[in-house]
Formats: sequence, C-alpha cells, structure tokens
Amino acid sequence: MSSVNNYMNTGLISQNYDVINNVTKKYAGNTSEELQEKSSGTMRKMSDEEVREMHQKQQNQPRTLSVDRSEVVDNVFSKTGDNITYEIDGVTFTNAQMKACKEVVRNAISALPVKGSDLDYKDYASMGIATNMVNSYAKENLTEEQAAVINKSMEEYINSLTQAEKERQNSQGYFTVEQEGVGNTGNLNTYYNTRMKLSDQAADSLKSQMANLPEQTRKTLMANLESATQRGSVVQSASNKELSSTIKTLFQNVDMKDEKALNAAMKQYRELMTPVYQASGIRNTANNNSLTNVLDQDISRFVKQIANANAVTGNVGSTFNYTI
Repeated sequence: MSSVNNYMNTGLISQNYDVINNVTKKYAGNTSEELQEKSSGTMRKMSDEEVREMHQKQQNQPRTLSVDRSEVVDNVFSKTGDNITYEIDGVTFTNAQMKACKEVVRNAISALPVKGSDLDYKDYASMGIATNMVNSYAKENLTEEQAAVINKSMEEYINSLTQAEKERQNSQGYFTVEQEGVGNTGNLNTYYNTRMKLSDQAADSLKSQMANLPEQTRKTLMANLESATQRGSVVQSASNKELSSTIKTLFQNVDMKDEKALNAAMKQYRELMTPVYQASGIRNTANNNSLTNVLDQDISRFVKQIANANAVTGNVGSTFNYTI
C-alpha cells in the first residue's frame, strides 16, 4: 500500500520573497566595500564594475509613468530616459513622443498671456493660433487616440486662462456695466463692459502728486480721478463672448501653411476688429492712421506667432507674403 504525504503549506515561499525584497532594499545603491561590510561572510565581494553594472541595469529597466493630462503642460517628468513610457487616460506615449509634444505645447503657450491677465480680443486670436499649432502637430505625428489626449490638455489650459481672468476680476472687485449706448462713440459697452473702480487709497496717492501741476491740468486729472473712483475705468477685457469666440475659432481652424487662407483670415480679423477699435475712440483721420496702425500691429503679432509655430512643428524656412 502506498501512502501519500500532504505537506502543510508553511508559507516559506512567500517568506522567501519577503526576504529577497528586504535584501534588495538593504543593499541597493551600496559600493562594493559597503556591501562587503554588511556581508555575513558567505557573500562574494562584488567589484566596483559589477556594482555599476547592477545600478545601470536597474536604471534601464522599462518603466511606465501613469500621469495626468496636465503633465503635457506642466512638464513634471522632464528628466526621464528612453526606458520611460507615459500613460495618460489609458493611452501610451513613448518618451520621445512625450518630449516632442511637450516642446510643441510649451512653445504654443509661450505666446499667450500669463494666467490671471485681462484677455483682449487679440489674445483670443493668439489662443486660436496656439491651439491650431498643437492640433496640427498632433494630427500629423500621433495616433488618433494620442492626438485626442494632447488636444484635450491644450483645451484645458486655454480654459484655465479665461477662468483665471474671471477669478481675479471677481476677487478684485471688478464689475460690469450692462447699459448700451455708453462711451464716446455710443458702442463702447458692446465690446468692453468691464469696469474697475480706483480705490480711495490709490486716488489719494495720485492726488498728492498733482499739487504742483498747472491748475487746468490738475482740474482735468481730478475729474478723471473722480470718474474712476465713482463710475470705474474701462478694462481692456473682451466682454463680447460671441465675438471673442468667433475670433478664436477663426484662427484655430485656418490652415497655417496655406498663404491664401491665412490672408483671408487676417482680412476677416480686420473687419471684425474695426468697429471694436472705433468704439474705443481709435479712428483714422486726415492727420493720422491710428486705426490702420493698431490693426497692422495686431496682424504683425499674429504673423510672427504663426511663423514660429510652423518652424517649431517642422516647417523651418516656410515664409508667407501677407498682403492684406
């Protein structure tokens, strides 16, 4: 008759794994001399070369970093090796892909105002160009799933700019004027209805600096101060949300490599912004071309941003002749 011995599971296997892990933690990062000192006497002394090889092998082990979409903008894990892969929203990026995406995004947002700034209409145009730059790069160089992650990250950053502006204005007592027909041209509030009251402390400080000014000048400035403290001063913050969205979309969707399409977009921007600047009192006269000059400055800013975007995304040397 044969007998079967059923050995009881003593947990030695799991205990051995625990011992191995503890030893690894204890001796990792030690020099050969340090390892020898900690040895029980049965461990062979490792050479410095063997220690370096062990460390190098550990460093080169493939690793996956699961990160948030903000990693694309915040650049938290910027110092990583080729053994690193990123996982965002379940989508994998190689280290080379992520590094390139970060560079494109970082360049795109460098042309935008800092968070908390008052955003004018030309800033929305720049936001459209920046978004266009990122979307175009993602479409041409990434998978559809990867592009969706990068584009979403950029969208969230753009939204954070408008949210930061709103929060700062609320915290500093900004207010809006809803009446129409206000301003020198009768249309100012259509485009700029945000106001900021000058504090009494600031007004007193300015008044103290006016003591030695000519009487007529001082009276004019005092009247302006009175208006700023009572009714508030106009803030260059785009309050017409429909117009700001139209301008942003205009530049977000244009083909930045198509000269004809770009010229058409620049022309449309001029048409959209002409009544805005006129409502602010900027006009062409017989003596100067103030309106034309301001629009030219905006267009020049966009041309430079687009040229830089095309260069960064792999189109170095591409130039366009903007004739509008």
